[in-house]
This record gives sequence, C-alpha cells and structure tokens, in this order.
Amino acid sequence: MKLQTKLLTFFLLAVLIPLVLTQIYLTVEMRSSLEEISLTNLKNLAILKGREIENLIKSGEENILLLSHNPILKSENCTISEKLHQLQITQSYHKIFDDITLIDTHGNTIVSTTYNYIGEWKTNTWYIKALNGSVVVSDATVILNPWRLVLVYLSPVFSNNGSIIGVLSGQVNFKKFWDILDNYTIGKTGFLYLIDSTGKILSHPNKELIFSKIPYNELMYTIKNNLSGNLNYIDENNKKMVCGYSSILEDVYGDRFWSVIAVEPSEEIFSSIILIRNQITFFIILIGSILISAGVVFSHRTTKPIKELTYATEKIANGDFRCHVDIKSGDELEQLGRSFNKMVNDLKKSQEIILNRNREIEKLLEQKDAFINQLS
Repeated sequence: MKLQTKLLTFFLLAVLIPLVLTQIYLTVEMRSSLEEISLTNLKNLAILKGREIENLIKSGEENILLLSHNPILKSENCTISEKLHQLQITQSYHKIFDDITLIDTHGNTIVSTTYNYIGEWKTNTWYIKALNGSVVVSDATVILNPWRLVLVYLSPVFSNNGSIIGVLSGQVNFKKFWDILDNYTIGKTGFLYLIDSTGKILSHPNKELIFSKIPYNELMYTIKNNLSGNLNYIDENNKKMVCGYSSILEDVYGDRFWSVIAVEPSEEIFSSIILIRNQITFFIILIGSILISAGVVFSHRTTKPIKELTYATEKIANGDFRCHVDIKSGDELEQLGRSFNKMVNDLKKSQEIILNRNREIEKLLEQKDAFINQLS
C-alpha cells in the first residue's frame, strides 16, 4: 500500500470513527431520555386534565347539593313560578347545567328549566337512590332527540322537619368535558380521550366512537390495577401508541372510575430523534468530505517531496549529479531537501576530484610509457 493511501486511510479513520460512534451514542441515549420524558409528560397531562374534569364534576355535585337546601325549594308555600325562578338563577349563574328539574316523591316533575331530561323518574335507579337520602352522580347516559351524552346529579330535598319531600336533578351536557379534552392537542396527531371502568369511550376526538368500547384489553387491565401510569399498545390501525393515563372519581363512584388517557404515536415522539440523526448524518458526510479533501491535500504535500527525493536518488545512482530537489514545505522535509542537495554537491565535488586525480594518473602513465619507449 502506498504511503499516500496509508496516510489518507489513517486520517479518515482517526476522525470519522469518533464521529460515527458519537452519533450512535447520541441516538441511543437521546431515544431513551426522550422516551422517558415523553412518558412522564403524557402521564402528567392525563393527571392534569383528569383533575380538571374531576373538579368540574365535584363542582356540579356541590352546586346541586347547595341548591337542594334553597328555602324556596323546600317550602310548601312557595309557588311553582318562584321555584322555577330559583332554578333558572342557578342555571344562569353556574352555567354548568343544561337542565335543572325538581321532582316529587312519586317521580313526577314539579318544575324544570327546559323539560329536556333523561326520561321517566319513577323507575330511575339514580332517582330511587336520591329518594333514599343519597347525593348521586349518574353514569354517563344518552338522551335521544337530539342525541347527546349527559351526566346527571341528583340530591334529596329535605323539608324543615328533616323528611324528604322531593329530589333535585341537575343535568350536564358532556360537551363540557369534551371541551376540556378536545381543545388540547399532543404533537401533530396525539390526543386525549376518556373512558369509564368498563372501557366505554366517553370522550374522543372522533365522536363516532362515543359509547363504543376500546379494544385494548391490556390497557384496561393495566388501568384497573394502577391509578396512573404509562403503557404502549398497538391501535386498530396497527400503529404503536404511547400513552399516559390517570383514573379519577373513585371517591364519587366507589368501585367504578373514569380514566383520562393521553396518547401519541410512538413514531411521532421519536421523529425529532430521526431529524437529529439525519442532521448528524449530514454533518458527518459534510465533515467527511472536507476531511477527505484535506487528507488528499495533506497526503499529497507529504508524499510529493518524498517522490521528488526518490526520483533524484535514482538519478544520482545513475551518475547524474546535476539533479537537485526544490522542496518548499517549511518543515523537516525541506531541511532534508537542503541536506540532500548539499550531499549531491559534495558528491559532485568528490567525483570531480577523483576524475582530476584519474586524469593526472593517466597523464603520468602516458609520460612513463613515452619515456620507456625512448629508452628502447
């Protein structure tokens, strides 16, 4: 292998190997760090949005309980118009309820702000629980015509002597919860959705999925065993998803709960790493091209004087002492060139001395032969 090739190879390996190893290290290390950060962020986001929903639900529960203690609603002497006015004031002020209804102990509606509630009260399980003295938060339920998903709060209304004289119902449109989740985007295609403890979807950007069940058994199993955490799963489009989740409302529903899930495609999370990796690759190619050019120039400048010295040495070996080298490298090779030229000059002088001595000897020998011839 030629010296120039050896120098160029060594030069490239000495620089490119550390760059390539650095890229591999950064890619692996950054992927691990980014995945950890993303998982933490998704879980924290699910916890944060879960608290918003939980606060909204508990606020509705407190409002309906407070309204049930309104003396006008408890009074048997106040008119229906007066009671309706109190319901309308509450609905207008709190803006959480889209309907508030006062029901008697027989399941008959006394008065309602919109008369747009879930249906018959008499056989309604939540109404019966409230009639027995409990403040109830219903499961998510569907109202038809027009179709909508609602949550219903029910509180018993007590008379001044402590007996239950009716039930107060406050109805919340699920759009209030959808707005909390749908208005937040995660990256380009990530999103938030809400499920109950049976896996039924209560909120999702794709409203066609509302009230359908999620098909991810592993996700449901994990959520039931941990209040919050992270999980990877494959969605219905065979796409790997990364999610963080947080369960809420255990104190409201007892053995049931809701879970907020923040999800983002895995490829989207690591797209920044791919971008950085491509940038590093471009940088390595750029640096490599520069180094190859620099290596070629360096090796050429290094080997050119050596080639010149080799050529001159061959000339001298053939007896041509007129050959000199002209090396202007500014380093030891230039000093070697000057020493070489001095050596050539010294050899040339020595050769001239030897030639002169030979000519003198030849001349003496000729004189000797001539003298001998004369004597003969």
